[in-house]
Amino acid sequence: MNKISFSIAIRNYNYGLFLEQCIESCLQQDYDPDLFEIIVVDDGSTDNCREILKKYENKITIILQENAGMASAARQGILKAKNDFICLLDSDDYFLPNKLSKVAERINLYAQPIDNFILCHDLHILNNKNKTFLNNTWLKDISIDTQLENMSLERVNHVYPFAIPCGQICSTKMLQRIVDAISSDEWKKCIDAPLAFASLIMAGSIHYMPEVLGVYRIHQNNDLIKIEYDSMGELKLSQNYN
Repeated sequence: MNKISFSIAIRNYNYGLFLEQCIESCLQQDYDPDLFEIIVVDDGSTDNCREILKKYENKITIILQENAGMASAARQGILKAKNDFICLLDSDDYFLPNKLSKVAERINLYAQPIDNFILCHDLHILNNKNKTFLNNTWLKDISIDTQLENMSLERVNHVYPFAIPCGQICSTKMLQRIVDAISSDEWKKCIDAPLAFASLIMAGSIHYMPEVLGVYRIHQNNDLIKIEYDSMGELKLSQNYN
């Protein structure tokens, strides 16, 4: 079994309420700590984020930048990564403890080069308003068959056939080539879609894991998801690309 190494690239802006849980979920992985690194890029936060980050100075790589947009923060984290695969993570989301070990097991099943590769696993969806999980997981919510092992570029018929970033794993070399070609000035927000689709084009297919290995948190500041409540106060989600 090959030793798969990961770079967890976290982007953060003013999420002091969630940041510590996010970082701790990475530090508590049941995977060899010598085989993964944690990179946090803080995009000019004005809340207590930088005080929180000071507690982790000896455990993770911290990049502090002036506010330039989350696309810029994503770019910096990706370019800093030095391991085989990048696990993207926004600081309002978090991983389950077995994420890296399960993903490494799955990657070892594929007899293919790792330079062009994207894998998506399933996610719980947490309603931050009432601290409960939605009935549907992410892949079910976007109508992706959880028994589907992969989807080739030719078969894609879905507006967004990917997990939210905290459920994506991509080869590092591929993502680094992509961010070199995409201007963060043009994509200050919602960089996730061009990164994911460019990865699909380069890799030729998306691999899927039905296992739930992370938590996507729904709150009023999500970029990709439009938050609405119906007349009964129930949470409604819709994908937002505006």
